[in-house]
Amino acid sequence: MSSESPQRTHDLVSLYAARLESRGYRWVAESDPVQSTQATMNQPAVEDRRQPASGDSRLNRPIQHFGRRPATSQRSHGRARRAKRSRLQQAGAVSALAAAAVLIGSQAASAASTHVVQPGETLWSIAQEYNTTVPQLATLNGVSDPNTIVAGSTLKIDPGSPANLEAGSADSGGATRTYTVEAGDTLSKIAYQFGVTVPELVNLNNIANANIITVGAVLVIPAGESSSSSVKDGAQTTASTPATAGSNAIHLVSAGETLGSIAKQYGVTVEALARANGIADANVLMTGTLLKVPGSASVSDSTVMLRGMPTMHQSLPLSCESAAASIATAYWGSQISEWTFINSLPQSPDPHLGFRGSMTGTFGGTTDYGVYAEPLVPILNRYGFVGNVFYAQGNADLLKDQILAGHPVVVWITNMTSVQQKTYDWYDGQRYALVPQEHSVVVYGYDANGVYVVDPGDGAYRTFSWDNFMRSWGYFDGMSLAVYPA
Repeated sequence: MSSESPQRTHDLVSLYAARLESRGYRWVAESDPVQSTQATMNQPAVEDRRQPASGDSRLNRPIQHFGRRPATSQRSHGRARRAKRSRLQQAGAVSALAAAAVLIGSQAASAASTHVVQPGETLWSIAQEYNTTVPQLATLNGVSDPNTIVAGSTLKIDPGSPANLEAGSADSGGATRTYTVEAGDTLSKIAYQFGVTVPELVNLNNIANANIITVGAVLVIPAGESSSSSVKDGAQTTASTPATAGSNAIHLVSAGETLGSIAKQYGVTVEALARANGIADANVLMTGTLLKVPGSASVSDSTVMLRGMPTMHQSLPLSCESAAASIATAYWGSQISEWTFINSLPQSPDPHLGFRGSMTGTFGGTTDYGVYAEPLVPILNRYGFVGNVFYAQGNADLLKDQILAGHPVVVWITNMTSVQQKTYDWYDGQRYALVPQEHSVVVYGYDANGVYVVDPGDGAYRTFSWDNFMRSWGYFDGMSLAVYPA
């Protein structure tokens, strides 16, 4: 048995040596079959395994076996030498297997569509290996922190490098465009800019998480018919048909805009825009001004979105309602601080009358809970805003009408539209509803597939399907708060 094992192992090593030589590699081995495991490919150095001189005192040390007594007899020394020789022979076979695997793997690396993260790798090193960029990989895989990746995770590798993307997609006849993500961009904003939808961008670019895009990533923009951007009372509407002449729209002036840039956006002249709004000096334009835009119109069944919707992250664990109301006022260029709402809200067990519980409590329960729409209205009124409270009771058109009017709407839903069990409680003879994971977001747009919201929980822009949104919104009877200047 002991004589067969070295021979079988030697045959295996010879087999892999032949395979490697057929691929252009040189296999170097010692002449003694027993020592054939001392092999290398090309230049890598071989560990010096020569035994110390016979006079070396290390030869006289007994071999230590963990869990056993030291073996001191000559017979034991012989067994140890044979065991060591067998292990070396097996190691040579394993080395040959590993070398073959490395060779095959290197040939297939360029064609890989996924990559399994190895210990010590970074997103940068992986990007270099596949001739792509860190932002591209981060966006493709929904990586929120490019400095942190987990060994063993599988990353999608963009099949096209940025250089290839710039040339356009072959499937679309080269008609696609590309866009490099800039600071402050969101998929919703980019979709609006190019007259496409968020799902189209997600599908075309294989984006893992629509809420995570990285500055510097190159996105392919779908080709299509030329689209026009139009506004109805402040709401941005993208449509594939030209604007209808003679129908006016309203544009809310944002910081940095000029009459020239707005005129170019809507395809009208500066003179026509100034004349429609009675502007004497075209060089003077105040942020927050509402302008009538001649010759533009909205089209039904299109994407309706409020332009330049800001976002922020709530300050306390349960201050989402205050943060959402603050975001809605910031849209109008005259923000009421979140802390103004926090410090001004009354306390009450009934959230229709005041904040229930503590804003520093734990999210998700009904003891430390939140506040409903009504207590926010007096604070909005005090600072020059209208707070229009309505309960949609399943009628989505009431929400759409407010967005079409250019009004951001604070709505009450469950966190991430999660499924929850509605309960009831009583206070001062009045019954009110409580829903675990109560949360507030700001709706700023919609399309045929769902609604666009700003989530103060993490400051993200999100899209919820109509089915999930209507179910979650329904727990609160469609509670809503439209916010606009008085």
